[in-house]
Amino acid sequence: MMIIYSKNDQTEEKDSAKSMGSGGLNVLATPALIVFMENTCFS
Repeated sequence: MMIIYSKNDQTEEKDSAKSMGSGGLNVLATPALIVFMENTCFS
């Protein structure tokens, strides 16, 4: 049996790779993605 979780979140400037210092682009940073996934599983 597979359990599927879903949650809608809105990304913000603070979630970008550029803002987090992990890259130079305004794209979703990997650490922010992990936080979103952990929060979805915790809910």
